Amino acid sequence: MNQYTYVIKHDPFGKQRPRFGHGRVYTPKETVRYERFARLLYTGPKFEDGVSVTITAYFKEPRRCGLFPTKKPDADNIAKVILDALNGVAWDDDKQVVNLTVNKRWDKIARVVVSVEDAE
Repeated sequence: MNQYTYVIKHDPFGKQRPRFGHGRVYTPKETVRYERFARLLYTGPKFEDGVSVTITAYFKEPRRCGLFPTKKPDADNIAKVILDALNGVAWDDDKQVVNLTVNKRWDKIARVVVSVEDAE
């Protein structure tokens, strides 16, 4: 069974909506940079079949906070930026993701931990 976990040492980031300008639709620069960064850090195998992905976004813990970070970015936007970043490197297309778990947690160090494994 293939399994690979890696860490993106960066504040959690969510996929931004496409922008319109100069007669075209484009992806915001920040999203392009983050996807490129997340893609370059991935050195695991290329999965050929269905995969299970677990993404845990750790937010730097403030002095006073709730049990879980209920702040932006939204969990679905965190997932979208990671899944799009890994297209062509961890899998051919994110349609191969058959199980997806996204967690948001507090910690002393902001980061995103991504685990990819063969689906069971």
